[in-house]
Amino acid sequence: MTQATVNATDPRTKVARRDAAREAVGRRQAAARARRAVATSLETSTLIGSSSAACQFLKLFSNETRLQILALLAEGEKAVHEMESLLGIRQPALSQQLAYLRAERIVTTRREGKSIYYTLTSGQARSVLDVVYKMFCQDGCRETNCAMQRVRHDADA
Repeated sequence: MTQATVNATDPRTKVARRDAAREAVGRRQAAARARRAVATSLETSTLIGSSSAACQFLKLFSNETRLQILALLAEGEKAVHEMESLLGIRQPALSQQLAYLRAERIVTTRREGKSIYYTLTSGQARSVLDVVYKMFCQDGCRETNCAMQRVRHDADA
Protein backbone atom coordinates (compact mmCIF):
# COMPACT_ATOMS: atom_id res chain seq x y z
CA MET A 1 0.00 0.00 0.00
CA THR A 2 1.09 3.48 -0.71
CA GLN A 3 1.40 6.12 1.95
CA ALA A 4 -1.65 8.00 0.55
CA THR A 5 -3.80 4.86 0.81
CA VAL A 6 -2.67 4.26 4.37
CA ASN A 7 -3.46 7.88 5.34
CA ALA A 8 -6.91 7.73 3.74
CA THR A 9 -7.90 4.60 5.66
CA ASP A 10 -6.21 5.50 8.94
CA PRO A 11 -8.92 6.22 11.57
CA ARG A 12 -6.74 8.97 13.02
CA THR A 13 -6.79 10.76 9.67
CA LYS A 14 -10.60 10.57 9.51
CA VAL A 15 -10.85 12.00 13.01
CA ALA A 16 -8.42 14.77 12.09
CA ARG A 17 -10.48 15.67 9.00
CA ARG A 18 -13.71 15.64 11.00
CA ASP A 19 -12.12 17.86 13.65
CA ALA A 20 -10.85 20.25 10.99
CA ALA A 21 -14.32 20.45 9.44
CA ARG A 22 -15.86 21.16 12.85
CA GLU A 23 -13.29 23.87 13.49
CA ALA A 24 -14.12 25.49 10.14
CA VAL A 25 -17.84 25.43 10.97
CA GLY A 26 -17.07 26.85 14.40
CA ARG A 27 -15.03 29.69 12.88
CA ARG A 28 -17.85 30.52 10.46
CA GLN A 29 -20.40 30.50 13.29
CA ALA A 30 -18.16 32.69 15.45
CA ALA A 31 -17.75 35.15 12.58
CA ALA A 32 -21.52 35.25 12.07
CA ARG A 33 -22.05 35.86 15.82
CA ALA A 34 -19.50 38.67 15.71
CA ARG A 35 -21.29 40.30 12.75
CA ARG A 36 -24.63 40.03 14.58
CA ALA A 37 -23.08 41.45 17.74
CA VAL A 38 -21.80 44.48 15.82
CA ALA A 39 -25.21 45.01 14.19
CA THR A 40 -26.97 44.57 17.54
CA SER A 41 -24.62 46.95 19.33
CA LEU A 42 -25.31 49.59 16.69
CA GLU A 43 -29.05 49.16 17.16
CA THR A 44 -28.63 49.09 20.93
CA SER A 45 -26.64 52.30 20.93
CA THR A 46 -29.40 53.95 18.90
CA LEU A 47 -32.01 52.76 21.38
CA ILE A 48 -29.88 53.88 24.32
CA GLY A 49 -29.67 57.33 22.77
CA SER A 50 -33.45 57.44 22.35
CA SER A 51 -34.35 55.74 25.63
CA SER A 52 -35.52 58.89 27.40
CA ALA A 53 -37.96 59.79 24.62
CA ALA A 54 -39.09 56.15 24.37
CA CYS A 55 -39.77 55.96 28.11
CA GLN A 56 -41.72 59.22 28.03
CA PHE A 57 -43.83 57.92 25.14
CA LEU A 58 -44.43 54.50 26.71
CA LYS A 59 -45.71 56.16 29.91
CA LEU A 60 -48.83 56.93 27.89
CA PHE A 61 -49.68 53.23 28.00
CA SER A 62 -48.79 52.64 31.66
CA ASN A 63 -52.17 53.75 33.00
CA GLU A 64 -55.10 51.37 32.55
CA THR A 65 -57.62 54.14 31.92
CA ARG A 66 -55.38 55.81 29.32
CA LEU A 67 -54.82 52.45 27.62
CA GLN A 68 -58.57 51.90 27.44
CA ILE A 69 -59.12 55.42 26.09
CA LEU A 70 -56.47 54.91 23.43
CA ALA A 71 -58.01 51.56 22.48
CA LEU A 72 -61.39 53.24 22.00
CA LEU A 73 -59.92 56.10 20.00
CA ALA A 74 -58.00 53.68 17.78
CA GLU A 75 -61.41 52.63 16.45
CA GLY A 76 -62.37 56.20 15.58
CA GLU A 77 -63.49 59.54 16.93
CA LYS A 78 -65.44 59.43 20.20
CA ALA A 79 -67.28 62.03 22.28
CA VAL A 80 -66.47 62.34 25.96
CA HIS A 81 -69.93 61.12 26.99
CA GLU A 82 -69.51 58.02 24.75
CA MET A 83 -66.18 57.14 26.34
CA GLU A 84 -67.63 57.75 29.79
CA SER A 85 -70.38 55.19 29.25
CA LEU A 86 -68.19 52.67 27.37
CA LEU A 87 -65.46 52.73 30.00
CA GLY A 88 -67.74 53.06 33.00
CA ILE A 89 -65.72 55.85 34.57
CA ARG A 90 -66.77 59.27 35.79
CA GLN A 91 -66.20 62.38 33.69
CA PRO A 92 -63.57 64.02 35.98
CA ALA A 93 -61.30 60.95 35.88
CA LEU A 94 -61.78 60.66 32.12
CA SER A 95 -61.06 64.36 31.56
CA GLN A 96 -57.86 64.13 33.58
CA GLN A 97 -56.51 61.35 31.36
CA LEU A 98 -57.70 63.04 28.17
CA ALA A 99 -55.91 66.24 29.22
CA TYR A 100 -52.70 64.23 29.66
CA LEU A 101 -53.07 62.72 26.18
CA ARG A 102 -53.81 66.15 24.70
CA ALA A 103 -50.72 67.65 26.36
CA GLU A 104 -48.62 64.86 24.84
CA ARG A 105 -50.20 65.60 21.42
CA ILE A 106 -51.48 62.05 21.03
CA VAL A 107 -55.09 63.11 20.56
CA THR A 108 -56.84 66.14 19.10
CA THR A 109 -60.24 67.57 19.90
CA ARG A 110 -63.09 69.24 18.14
CA ARG A 111 -66.17 70.82 19.65
CA GLU A 112 -69.67 70.32 18.32
CA GLY A 113 -72.23 72.16 20.40
CA LYS A 114 -71.71 71.09 24.00
CA SER A 115 -69.88 67.89 23.05
CA ILE A 116 -66.13 67.49 22.70
CA TYR A 117 -64.90 64.80 20.33
CA TYR A 118 -61.47 63.18 20.57
CA THR A 119 -59.42 61.59 17.80
CA LEU A 120 -56.23 59.55 18.06
CA THR A 121 -53.69 61.32 15.84
CA SER A 122 -50.46 59.52 16.71
CA GLY A 123 -49.44 56.79 14.29
CA GLN A 124 -46.83 55.65 16.80
CA ALA A 125 -49.50 55.22 19.48
CA ARG A 126 -51.64 53.26 17.04
CA SER A 127 -48.67 50.97 16.27
CA VAL A 128 -48.05 50.33 19.97
CA LEU A 129 -51.74 49.57 20.48
CA ASP A 130 -51.59 47.02 17.66
CA VAL A 131 -48.63 45.31 19.34
CA VAL A 132 -50.33 45.36 22.75
CA TYR A 133 -53.50 43.91 21.26
CA LYS A 134 -51.57 41.13 19.49
CA MET A 135 -49.62 40.32 22.65
CA PHE A 136 -52.49 40.28 25.11
CA CYS A 137 -55.80 39.90 23.31
CA GLN A 138 -55.56 38.43 19.83
CA ASP A 139 -55.53 34.72 20.67
CA GLY A 140 -57.97 35.12 23.52
CA CYS A 141 -57.14 37.19 26.53
CA ARG A 142 -54.33 35.97 28.70
CA GLU A 143 -56.28 37.43 31.58
CA THR A 144 -60.04 37.24 31.83
CA ASN A 145 -60.12 40.96 32.54
CA CYS A 146 -58.11 42.21 29.53
CA ALA A 147 -58.86 45.91 29.31
CA MET A 148 -58.53 46.14 25.54
CA GLN A 149 -60.70 43.08 24.91
CA ARG A 150 -63.38 44.45 27.23
CA VAL A 151 -63.31 47.83 25.49
CA ARG A 152 -63.51 46.27 22.02
CA HIS A 153 -66.39 44.01 23.13
CA ASP A 154 -68.30 46.92 24.69
CA ALA A 155 -67.75 49.05 21.58
CA ASP A 156 -69.18 46.28 19.36
CA ALA A 157 -72.30 45.91 21.52
